[in-house]
Amino acid sequence: MMASANRLKVMSWVGREVLPHEADLRAWLRRTLKPEDLEDVVQEAYCKIGGLDDVGHIRAGRAYLFTTARMIVLERIRRSR
Repeated sequence: MMASANRLKVMSWVGREVLPHEADLRAWLRRTLKPEDLEDVVQEAYCKIGGLDDVGHIRAGRAYLFTTARMIVLERIRRSR
């Protein structure tokens, strides 16, 4: 039961603190990524953030979203080399 309560807290936090910044994230990513890669990065960022057990340590949802997306892009670059 506790896990589902935590999951609801995380999902609520994502909706409140992360989703409002999706358009800005997409605009930022659009400068460097192809459209199909942009979609993948956005979805992967949501999966990583949504999969967190707790978000109490995160002070700024926008910054966390952008940092998560940047790390995904960097990892994709590393893998492609």
